[in-house]
This record gives sequence, structure tokens and C-alpha cells, in this order.
Amino acid sequence: MERAAAWRVYRIRIAVCLGILLGAIDGGIIAPILPAISRDLVSAAGGLSWLASGYFLGTALAAPAWGGIGDSRGHSFVVTTGLSILILSTAACAVTGMAGVDIPILPDDLQFAAFRFAQGIGSSAVFTGGFALLSETASARRRAKSSGLFSGVFAIATMFGPVTAGLINDHAHLGLGGVEISGWRFVFILQLPVALLAFLLMPARTPQSLPAQGRFDYSGLGLVGLVAILCMNLVSRTKSVEGGLLIAATVAGIGIALAALVRVERRAERPLLPPELLRLDAVRHSCAGASMTAGALTCFALSMPGSLQAGANLSAAASGALMAALSFGYFGGTVVNGWFVGRTGRARDAALFWAGLCVVALGILAAQPAGERNMLFVLLFAIGAGFGPLQPMQFIMMQLAVPGNRQGTAAGMLNFFRRLGAWGGGALGGLVLAHNLNAPRQVAGTSWPYVLPSILCMGFLAANLVFIWRLSRDRIPD
Repeated sequence: MERAAAWRVYRIRIAVCLGILLGAIDGGIIAPILPAISRDLVSAAGGLSWLASGYFLGTALAAPAWGGIGDSRGHSFVVTTGLSILILSTAACAVTGMAGVDIPILPDDLQFAAFRFAQGIGSSAVFTGGFALLSETASARRRAKSSGLFSGVFAIATMFGPVTAGLINDHAHLGLGGVEISGWRFVFILQLPVALLAFLLMPARTPQSLPAQGRFDYSGLGLVGLVAILCMNLVSRTKSVEGGLLIAATVAGIGIALAALVRVERRAERPLLPPELLRLDAVRHSCAGASMTAGALTCFALSMPGSLQAGANLSAAASGALMAALSFGYFGGTVVNGWFVGRTGRARDAALFWAGLCVVALGILAAQPAGERNMLFVLLFAIGAGFGPLQPMQFIMMQLAVPGNRQGTAAGMLNFFRRLGAWGGGALGGLVLAHNLNAPRQVAGTSWPYVLPSILCMGFLAANLVFIWRLSRDRIPD
């Protein structure tokens, strides 16, 4: 009996790990294959921008909803449903625009954007339900160790996914029955066996005996969607240094939508973002800290390659290879942190150390002169090591303060606020990127070309340190 229960836990962890792998891959693969997709699918109706952003809209919009569904129906149900959606939408992406499978009511590019949106919804279910399910199958310290594995998988997939997708797009072509199958389609086809394996590994589980009470929060869901769309529009606007009035209007719209969301959630019978959970210090500080961490990481990852190209006179390929140090550090930091917290239970102290390491490394990077290359790999590795453990620790600290029947809702909230932070960091990183692209000589001519991305990220992390400091100093239990 014990062996069967242990095998069931391992099956769940492997399935969730594979789902996270697919989610990380799907989030990054679009960049290298987007030109090929646009050549095959773009239409006069437009929609090119949604080819890239549809997935991220789905992840943000669905996360709070999946959390509430998991608390009432069971988190295994959420993960299984998410994997089903992921399988169907991935297959649909692979065949979009092929002869005989067109949907006449939509142009091909908007079909693809809709399927990417569905992929985001499925991936959000795996992330939200998977991390909530982890709280049911492992102690807090074991979760700290497992978080290192999950974060490592995410980092590796994020690092190698785009490179692999580019290679497949360039070299995998097949002619079948007179039909030429483009290379980018194989990027999605090859994901299907992994998704099917994860689906088969997830064990069947009966729904929880905690039926949902009250009407579903459709108004809150609509406002979450509005915030998500406005945030994506903000990021797309800030990739250009023009359009300041539209940027200001979008920021104002986000503020109004968030204010309306707060008002609606206070009155909803089943709020997606429950105010009573946000009143808990651990939940409030963890959500805010996760938002700051995501903002810093997204801002740095978006703005730093351009600064490397301008400041160190590197090619695009060389700057991308150097940025791999960030992912290696991310993986190393999560593994070391998982071992340390698993043995000592000192999650808050560990989070303070990693955030402080990141701030120090960013400060040293800001002082690096133009043309300096020797220290860049070490500093990028240290910054990645600092980023890696932060969000898993904030998630675990939040879980400890939330009742067992609200773990899914809390996970959905954390993912939503993390996405908001990532959009904010993406907007700032886009401005730095636009500045580097529009004035490379000016950036290269400065004495310290890495000051701007470093200072912006240090601002996010300084706020994060405050939120981490306010978390409980108690050691997490065995």
C-alpha cells in the first residue's frame, strides 16, 4: 500500500514536471519561428501581433479561474483538464492553415492566435493546479526540494527551447502526398508525445468534498481579462519610443480596471482574487514579492541582450550565448536553495540572501565599463542564481498560511500578480531595448552601458526585499 501511494506521488510529480516543461517551451518558442509562421499564415485581416501575445493572454486570464475550480473540483482534475486542452490546442497549432483543415470563418493567423490562446489556458491549468497539488502530496520542506527541480526544468526549457525551435524550423521539412509540411509545424508536433505521456501519468482522482458556494465571478474574470489585454498593449507600445500619450492612456486604463476589480471582488460571492486571503500578511507580501521578482527578471532578460551588443560590441548570437549564464545560474540557485531549505527550513532567510546576492551582482554589473567582457559571465550567473529561488520560496511561504481548501485559489492569485509584474518589467525592458536599438552608438559610447537595466532591476528587487523581510521568520515544518 505504501509503495502504491509513493508511486502515485511520483507519477503526479513527473506529470506536473512534464507539463511545466511544455509550458516553458510554449512561452518561448514563438520568437524564432514567428517569421516562418507569419509567411505561411498572415492575412490582410491582421492579427500578427496576437500570434506572439495570445498565449500570454491565456495564461494570465485563466490562472485565477483555475485556482477556484481546483479548490472545488480537485487539483488533479484541473491538471488533467489542462493537459487535455494543451494536447488539442497544440495539435491544432500544428495543422493550422494546412489544406483541408481550414476554418472558413477566421483567417489562418487569427486561428493560430486562438489556438495559442487555448494553449495558454491549458498551460495555466497545469501550473496553477500542479503547484497546488504539490502541497497535497509533500511536506513543506519536500516542496522546497521539489521546487528546485521544477524551477530547473523551467530554466532549461526557457534556455534551450527557442534554440531547438529555431533548429527544427530550419531543418525539419517534409513533403507528404504533394503537401509540403513546414518546419515550424514540427515544433508543435514533437510536443504531443510529451503531453500525452504527462496526461497518462496523471492518476484519476475523485473531486474534493468541498462544493463551490455562490455564483461564479464572471465580472471579476472579465476585468482580469481587460487588465491582461491592456498590459499586453502597454508592452507592445513600449517597444517603440513613440506614442507616449497612448502609453499614458493605457497605464491610466490599467489603474481604472484594477480599481474596478478591487471593488467587484469585495462584493462577489466566489471572488477570483478573494480579499480575505489578501488580508493575510503572508499572502499579500508573497504576491507582491512575486510580482516584483517577475518584473525584475523580465526587465533584465529583455533589456540586457541589447546592452551587451551595444556595450561589449557583441553579435546577437554572442549576446544570446552569454545570457545562457543567467539560466545556468537560475538552475544552480534553485538546486542549492532546495537543499538548504529542505535541511534547515529557513525559507525567509534564504530568500533574503538570494535577493541580496542579486542586488549586489547587479550593482557590480552597473559599474562595468564599456568593452569589459571578463566579468560578465560570472555576474550574469550570480544574478540568475539570485533570481532562481525567490518565487518558489514566496509560493511556499504563502501556502503555509492558506487553508488546505484554498490552495488553488492562492496559487491562481500568485500567478496573476506574477504576470502583472512581468508585464510591468517587460514595459520598462522594452523601453531600454528601444533606446539601445535606436541609439546604439550613444549606448556604446557611455562609460557604463549596463547602468540602466541594472538600476531598473535593483529598484524592483529593493521593493522585493521589503516584502520578503515582512514574511514570517518561523522555520517551515518538516
